Amino acid sequence: MIRAIPRSVETGPLEQDRKGGTDMTAIRASYRSLSQLADLNWDRLLYAATIVVALVAGSFFGHLFL
Repeated sequence: MIRAIPRSVETGPLEQDRKGGTDMTAIRASYRSLSQLADLNWDRLLYAATIVVALVAGSFFGHLFL
């Protein structure tokens, strides 16, 4: 009697997608994309963080003196 081999045994622990890649290649590509996006936009994050810190400091000093 011939038994079917489960797909996970055939491909190993990582499932293959339709293009023949694995889940890990998709994760690596996503990580590279996010890293590139962060490298390009780090100054915008710094700008937003500066505004947040200024608002918190203003609120603190406003509450302290009023």
